[in-house]
Amino acid sequence: MKFVSFVKKHCFLVVTLVILLIVLIVGIIVAKSLFFSNKGSVFGNRLDGIEEHQVSDSDLKKVKKELEDIDTINTVKNTIIGRRIDFIIDVKADVDDITAKSYADKILEILPDDVKEFYDIQAMITNEDDENQNYPIVGYKHKSKAGFTF
Repeated sequence: MKFVSFVKKHCFLVVTLVILLIVLIVGIIVAKSLFFSNKGSVFGNRLDGIEEHQVSDSDLKKVKKELEDIDTINTVKNTIIGRRIDFIIDVKADVDDITAKSYADKILEILPDDVKEFYDIQAMITNEDDENQNYPIVGYKHKSKAGFTF
């Protein structure tokens, strides 16, 4: 009985609180759906068509083998993230930066054309001598460009 009498006595306050509560609940639902969506891939639709342009392990192994066969290269590592292929090339201490940049161009000679036209390629060249101020060198090749930009 006390509740009903309170509601009758403070009708405007109760209606206002109910409307505010409804607006708050709707606002939280809308904000959650707009800003905190967990649906889909991190890349969205940017990976459309990637099934037709898969990079084969043999291509990546061929790049790694041919680069590691060069006497002045210590190691080559690669990763694929979305539509980007990353190469990390570690060179010996006595390699100058112009020669090191040519190793990145060697990657483009080895990879097939369809891979170069679909994927962005990034080459990071490090030096075993941590004191060398010219390193690391980072080169990037956009899928629509012919060569690396350092």
